[in-house]
Amino acid sequence: MESRWQLPEPLLADMLGRLSTSLAAGIDVRRAWEGEARRVPARWRHAMQAVAASLASGSGLGEALSAAGRAFPPFVQGMASVGDQTGHEPETLRDVAETLRAGIRARRALRQSLAQPAFQLAVAAVVVGVLILIAGLLRDLKDRGLLADTLVAFVTEFGRMPTFQKGASGRDHNPSGFTVWLAGAGVKRAFSHGATDEFGYKAAENVATIYDLHATILHLLGLDHTRLSFYNNGIERRLTDVHG
Repeated sequence: MESRWQLPEPLLADMLGRLSTSLAAGIDVRRAWEGEARRVPARWRHAMQAVAASLASGSGLGEALSAAGRAFPPFVQGMASVGDQTGHEPETLRDVAETLRAGIRARRALRQSLAQPAFQLAVAAVVVGVLILIAGLLRDLKDRGLLADTLVAFVTEFGRMPTFQKGASGRDHNPSGFTVWLAGAGVKRAFSHGATDEFGYKAAENVATIYDLHATILHLLGLDHTRLSFYNNGIERRLTDVHG
């Protein structure tokens, strides 16, 4: 019975490698093939049995492989025929197995080399999309006359370290230096406050704490952070704690 599907190359490479070892050890090709037929997944049993039947009728391995239809690629069929004609079946099958493995390694390396740039491109596209949405939001608020009374805060949970730990796939969290921007609600336009050190490791100029940010947001909302408190666990607590 001919197969419409080709054996996966990893499966084929391993099978040909074992077959080469068996033939080099003097095991008859028909017996060696029967052993391989029992090892493959059930999906490929019909193709393997077709080859076994052709071998049993006296065909060489190259001709027998063609009896399985598309299960074995023409390259493998051709090289098996070369081995039949030259009498070097073990060496030929070993070389074919190594060629298949080399191709698998090369494709895997190519995929890995393309995965990181593709991921970075996808992230960049998402970031650009988010920025476009934010720009649209700000423009819409301005056009409707709502920006002066609306505070838009773009805040991250953490920054990112300028370096990463050995063995890590990305940079770790950095609570000592990160960027926040505010728009609307009377915030001064085109104004930058503070800067990190030259490595981007921590805030070094005009250092502002998270409590300063909370106090600023509350002020823009018309609330005095020193008077805003809530009773919890026997004490009046502020969002800015004891700061400010």
